[in-house]
Amino acid sequence: MKRKTKMLLISYGAALLLVFNAALWACHVGANDYRNRLDVHANRAFSEAFHAVERLDHSLKKLPFASGSAMENVICSEISSDAQCVEAALAILPVELDALEQISKHVSVVGDYAFALSRAAADGKVIPEEAKTVLADLSKTTASLLESLGALQQALSDGAVVTERYDRLTDALDDLEQGTASAADTLDTELHNLAEHFKAVPALTYDGKYTDRDVEHPLALEGKPEVAEEQARENAASFLKCNADRLESLGQSEGSIPCWRFQLEQNGETTVSVTVQGGQVLRILASEQGRASDDVDQAVKFLENHGFENMKPISWEKQQYVHVIEEVYFYPDAISVLLSDDGSVLLFDASEYLMHHQVRDLSAFQKELDVSSLVPEGVSIQESRKVIMLSPGGEERPCLELTCQSSDGTRCVMDVNLETGLQERLRLDGESNF
Repeated sequence: MKRKTKMLLISYGAALLLVFNAALWACHVGANDYRNRLDVHANRAFSEAFHAVERLDHSLKKLPFASGSAMENVICSEISSDAQCVEAALAILPVELDALEQISKHVSVVGDYAFALSRAAADGKVIPEEAKTVLADLSKTTASLLESLGALQQALSDGAVVTERYDRLTDALDDLEQGTASAADTLDTELHNLAEHFKAVPALTYDGKYTDRDVEHPLALEGKPEVAEEQARENAASFLKCNADRLESLGQSEGSIPCWRFQLEQNGETTVSVTVQGGQVLRILASEQGRASDDVDQAVKFLENHGFENMKPISWEKQQYVHVIEEVYFYPDAISVLLSDDGSVLLFDASEYLMHHQVRDLSAFQKELDVSSLVPEGVSIQESRKVIMLSPGGEERPCLELTCQSSDGTRCVMDVNLETGLQERLRLDGESNF
C-alpha cells in the first residue's frame, strides 16, 4: 500500500473516531439532561405522595382522641378527604399502575370506610368500638406504608434508586463505553417489591363501595337449573329470531354470572351471552350499529315479549328501563335496551336486573311523610316518585324521590329514606339515578 494511501486511511480513521466520541459525548449530555429532568419529576411526585400519606396517617391517629359524634364526623371526613389526595398523588408517580394496585386498594378502602362512618356520625350516631378497632388496624398499616415510602424517598434522593426509563438509557451508553451497567435499583422495581409485601386489605362489611358483600349471586336465577351449551344456543336463537345453527360458539365465560357465549354473523358481528344457570339471555351487543329507534313503546313491548313485564323508561339517553310495581320504581332492576327501526337488537343488558330482581316488602311505602318539611325554605317540590335505590354498599333503601327547584331555577333530585325520614342522596338534575 502506498504511503499516501496509508496517510489518508489514518486521517479518515482519526476523524471518524473524533466524530464518534463527539456523538457519544452529546448522547451523554442529552442523557444526563433527561436524567436530571426525570430526577426532578420523580422526586417531586414522590414528595407529593409521601406528604399525602403523612397527612392521612396523622388524621387516622387523631380519631382515638375524638369524643362525640360531631367531632368523629369531622375527623372521618378529614380521613376520607386525605385518602382521595393520596390516590391522586399515587396516580402521578412515574411507575406502572399495577405496581401500586395493592397500595391503592388499601387507601381506597380507608377513605371509603371513613366516609361511611362519617355519614353515620352526621346522623348523631357514635362510632362503635368495633369500627374504631378496624380504623386502628388500618392506621397501623398506613403508618407502615409511610415508613416504607420515607425510606424509599431517601434512597431516591441518594441515588440508590433510579427511575427505570433513564436507567435503561444510561446503561446502554455505559455498555458502549465500558461494557458495564448501573447497579442501582429502579423505582418501579422497588414499588413492586413494596406492594408485593404490603399487608392485605382486611375483609370489611359496611355500607360502602368496597364492602365485602355476602350476596353476590344473581337473585333472579335462584333455584333455576343449569343449561347445557346446546340449550343455551336454542335460547339465544329464539331471542334473536334466527336459526340456531347460525350461532358460532365462543365457549363459556366466568364472572359473577357465568355464561355461554355465541356469535352471529349478520350485518356485522353480534355477540350474545346466555346464563349457565337458568339459560337467560344476559347481554347482546351488535358491532354494526344501525339507526336506533326512539320508540319507547316498541322497547317496552320487546321487553314484555321476552318475559320482562311492567318495565318503564327511566333514562332514554342511556336506554334504561326499570321494573315498576304499585307505582314503585325498582332502580336495581334495570335493563338497558336499544333497538333499530326494524326491531333488531343493537344493545341489550339485563345483568343488573338478573342480579337484583326479587320479591320485595313494600310496607315502608305505606308510611305518610310531610314532604314540605323535608326541603329547605325557598325550595319547591316539582314532583315525587316512590323508588327502591341501592346504597353505596349495595343495600336496598325505600325512598321518596323528590324533584325540587330552588328560587334561582336550579333543579335537584332528593332521595328521602322512608324508614329514617332523612335525606339519603342529593343529585343535580341530569345526574344518574344509579
